[in-house]
Amino acid sequence: MSTAQYDLDQGINIVPFGFFDAGEDMGKIFEELTKAEYGHFYQDEEGKFRFRNRQWGDSSPWNTVQKIVLTGQVISAESPSDDHIINLVEIRSSVYEKQPLQTIYSLPTLTTITVPASSSTDQFFEFQDPVLALTSPTSGGANSYFIANTAEDGTGTDVTSNITVTNLGTFAKSAKLRFTNSSANTIFVTQLVISGRVAKNTSDIYVRNQDDSSVTAFNEKGYELNNNYIQNESWANSLSQLILNDFSNSESIQKIVIRAIPELQLFDLISWQGRYWRIFNIRSTLDASSGFVQELTLLQRTVTTYFRIGISTIGGTDSIAP
Repeated sequence: MSTAQYDLDQGINIVPFGFFDAGEDMGKIFEELTKAEYGHFYQDEEGKFRFRNRQWGDSSPWNTVQKIVLTGQVISAESPSDDHIINLVEIRSSVYEKQPLQTIYSLPTLTTITVPASSSTDQFFEFQDPVLALTSPTSGGANSYFIANTAEDGTGTDVTSNITVTNLGTFAKSAKLRFTNSSANTIFVTQLVISGRVAKNTSDIYVRNQDDSSVTAFNEKGYELNNNYIQNESWANSLSQLILNDFSNSESIQKIVIRAIPELQLFDLISWQGRYWRIFNIRSTLDASSGFVQELTLLQRTVTTYFRIGISTIGGTDSIAP
C-alpha cells in the first residue's frame, strides 16, 4: 500500500507498545486502537483509508459547516428514540510496563536440543510475557547462553564452540532460533538460557462513570469497553465522558431522508433545524416518487475551539482539550 492510499492523523492516546497474538486479525487491531482513541478509521469516497483522532472534528476545516439542510429538502425524519442511549460507561484495561533484563526461558531439566552433524535445526520458544527485546544466546554469554555436549546426558565432551545460534525472529510471545553444528558429529544442546526485556501486567484500570439525569430518565443503559490500548486512568475517564456526552441524550442521534445533495460526504458537518450535526452514515437510493434521495444518520455536535498556547486567552471561551 502506497502513501497515496492512506491519510493517518497522529493519535493523541499514547500506547507505550503494542503486541499482537499469532493469527490476530489486523482489522480487529485497527478497530481496538480506534476505540481507545475515540477516533475514526474508514475508507472514504475515493477509496483512501483515513484515520482521524478524537479532536479532528473540532479543528479547521472540519469545524466549518459544509451545508445547511433546509426544511423543504427533508422528506422524512424519524422521531428521536432511546435505542442508542448510553448513560453508563465502564472501561477496563490491563496496564503493562517494561521490565529490566531478566531470564525469560530456561531449557527444562532432562530436555535437550539435537543438532545433526554439519547441519542446522530451527526451534520455536514460547514466553510467558510479551517480549520487547531479546538477547540472543552465545557460547560465553553472561545472561543468554548455551552449553553443548557430545552426549545427550551431558557426560561427554563439551563441544559448545561447535554450535552457533542465530535469532531468526522475535515475535510477541515467542522467538525462532537456529542452531548450527559445524562439526562432523551430532551434538546435543543440554543447557539453554535466554534473557530479554518483557512487558508485564503490573496493574489494572477500572473506570465507571454515568450521566445521572439520563439514568433517571431512561434507566441504566450501559456500555462496557475492555481495551488494553488504554494505559492511563485519566484517559479512560476522559474517554468515558466523551461517550456519555455523545450518547446519553435521546436527541443526539437523528435519522433523516433528504432530497439528495450529491456533494455531501461522510463526516461532513451540516446545519439542520438550527443545530450542528455530523454525518455518520450516508445511504443513497432512487425512490419511485422522490427520485434521488439520501438517508443520513446524524450525530448532534457542539463545535468546540480548544485552548492554544500563544493564541487563546485566559478566561476566554476556548476549552481545554479532552
